[in-house]
Amino acid sequence: MRAAFFALLVAFPPLAAPAEPCRIEVVEKGSGWPVPLVELRTTHQARFVSDNAGVIAFDLPELMGRETWFDVLGHGYEVLKDGFGYRGVRLKPEPGKTLKVEVTRTIIAKRLGRLTGGGLFAESQKTGRELDWPESGVLGCDSVQNAVHRGKLFWAWGDTTLAHYPLGIFHMSSATTAPQPLASFEPPVRAKYDYFRDPNGRPRGVAEMPGSGPTWLSAYVSLPDKAGTPHLVATYVKIKPPLEAYESGLCVWDDKAERFERLRVLWTKSAASPKQPPAPDGHPAFWKDAQGKE
Repeated sequence: MRAAFFALLVAFPPLAAPAEPCRIEVVEKGSGWPVPLVELRTTHQARFVSDNAGVIAFDLPELMGRETWFDVLGHGYEVLKDGFGYRGVRLKPEPGKTLKVEVTRTIIAKRLGRLTGGGLFAESQKTGRELDWPESGVLGCDSVQNAVHRGKLFWAWGDTTLAHYPLGIFHMSSATTAPQPLASFEPPVRAKYDYFRDPNGRPRGVAEMPGSGPTWLSAYVSLPDKAGTPHLVATYVKIKPPLEAYESGLCVWDDKAERFERLRVLWTKSAASPKQPPAPDGHPAFWKDAQGKE
């Protein structure tokens, strides 16, 4: 039996531990700022994208220790073309090694990083850093509304993707932060949101108005009533397939229930009223008139 067991060990040796990835840092030439969302692509079309810290964890066994060409695609960040017109770099990845790629910014604004979604620091975490960064549970979300209300910055997003099922949140996901959520506008960006969640801990919708289909909010703003009490208010539309609005109205935030409630229906689609009438829409902006009244 011992001889047979030894023969099995020889025939099937223990698997080697996986190699540590090579850390590739993408930085802006001149400033040294990390650049998120820069893609490095190999000649066999393997794609790697830098996270909010400008980091890529390169882990392809077939290219470790080999001189490797990477196309650099940055949407506003680039490297010089070579003689054949290729924009890229040649690197030799090694397990545990740190390499640096400098890119030149060709747009006016500096890219700071993603504010929402999953894996903001996923590449860094693969190399053993940013391990204290908490995942929100939100993998992606649609356009944003925000307003300062009762000392907090309230955020609301449209259709939101979660991990547990293809259909996520279709009645506005929401979270709060401090009125100034970032200490500075320098990368890496670490915006932490306090999401409104369901009993299972998942981010939840906060604006489900009566009727079938998704609810979308707009004109998100905090306004005082006649007594001076602030109320977080918005306009809403109800949507049916394919992407048709059939009702619009006003809604107001319930501070105790932590959700929007319908205040008034302004329009219901019908043969007599096929088009939605004018209503507050978009992103409100405060201003003061000549007398200083806001």
